[in-house]
Amino acid sequence: MAGSESLKLVAHRGGYDLLFSVSELVEIVAADTLQWETDDNSGLRACRFRGELLAMPDFTDFLGPAPAEGAMNSHLLVVTGRFAPFGVLVGDVCGIFAAGQFRYRDLPPMLRVPGRQCYIRLAFRQDKVLLCCDAAGLEACGQ
Repeated sequence: MAGSESLKLVAHRGGYDLLFSVSELVEIVAADTLQWETDDNSGLRACRFRGELLAMPDFTDFLGPAPAEGAMNSHLLVVTGRFAPFGVLVGDVCGIFAAGQFRYRDLPPMLRVPGRQCYIRLAFRQDKVLLCCDAAGLEACGQ
């Protein structure tokens, strides 16, 4: 079996297909099983994960609208953060694939927003274009 660094998870959110490295994921949780609330410190939506409040940064500007909290078939990706894990709500988890099944290209410079880029690479598989999401980029955009 391939190591987790060579495995990629494909998820769908809004109108985008997203690609995550499995090695950067802590867990995938069915969204309808979570307790949702507002973080008193940040005012952002959050959920209880293993007894702790898990930050849910707003990635709408970068990844499209999130599904409704607890929506049927939606999932929470718990992503490793620099200091603490954080959550990314996705509509569908499409599968886990070997990294070698994708072709990768850098995002053209004219499409980049300096200092606010959740992703800088695109991946291609079959007839799909995917946004390559990494924990550091997501974390920087979520602050």
